[in-house]
Order: sequence, then C-alpha cells, then structure tokens
Amino acid sequence: MTNPSTAPSSLPPIKEWIVLIVDDQEDNLVVSSTTLEFQGAKVHTATNGQACVEKLQTVRPTVILMDLSMPRMDGWEALKYIRETPELATIPVIALTAHAMGGDKERILEAGFDGYIAKPFEVFGLAQNIQNILLAKLDKKVPPKVVEPAPQPEPEAGATDNAKEAEAEAENNTP
Repeated sequence: MTNPSTAPSSLPPIKEWIVLIVDDQEDNLVVSSTTLEFQGAKVHTATNGQACVEKLQTVRPTVILMDLSMPRMDGWEALKYIRETPELATIPVIALTAHAMGGDKERILEAGFDGYIAKPFEVFGLAQNIQNILLAKLDKKVPPKVVEPAPQPEPEAGATDNAKEAEAEAENNTP
C-alpha cells in the first residue's frame, strides 16, 4: 500500500493537496477535513453545491469531495456546473456519499464523477482512497491520435494505365 504522503511524482504529495469538501452535514465535514488536514492537506469546505460554486471562484482544488444530496444545489447540479465551466472542468470530483445501493456507483461514475467513496468511510483509509482514485484517473490511457494520411492528388487521365503497365512489367522482370 502506497503512503499518500509520498505519492508518485505525477500526483502531488498530500501535503500539497488542496481539497474542497462539500457536504451539508457538519459531522461529515469535521471528520473528513480533520482526517485530511492531519495528513497535511489544505482543506476548504462548503455546505452545499451553491457554496461550492462560489468557493471555486477563489480556490482551485486538487480534488473535490462532493456529497450528492444537499439543499440549495445538490452534488449532481454542482458537478454539471463544474464540467461545463472550462477552467474547472478538469478538476477531479469524487462523490463522497451515502448512496450505496446497487447500481449507485455506476450511475455516479456515468454522470461524470471521477470516483466514488461510500459513507461511512474508513477514516484511516480516506487519503489512500482519494489517492487511488486520482492515480487511476492519471493512468487512464488516452487513445492514440490517429494520423490521417495526406490526401493524394488524383492521377491525370491515362496516367493510371501507364502506372499499371509499369507495375506489370516490373513483376515480369522479377526473378
């Protein structure tokens, strides 16, 4: 198991993380923020999606932990706003939610969340779970860019017949 404080170079160590935790339950904010702050992360909090959107005007987090069911603006709406805003769209957003019924995780990931952590979560494993999700996101292979061949000029009339004759002659002269 990798220590989150010494993450690979492609992911900053936890001491450099800026985490925005969005949850309407004070207890959840306290537990998750205290856990991550203890490991060195800088933590900001918001109590609903609208407060998250406002916080993102001044804070650029390494990752956002987002509850889904909140008043004013829920996590689904906040994610939609984040993904539609170009300067925010690449910030990883992890659902930190009590939605743990069959199919919930798949629905959450299909909606565009980068990961899923069910509540209640293991306090000592929170940073490791976040790191694993972020590393998986970094490890996703981008499909290779297909380079299209340059368009070839159309042969002039009669040139095709000459090319075919030259090809046939070359084949006949091959030992």
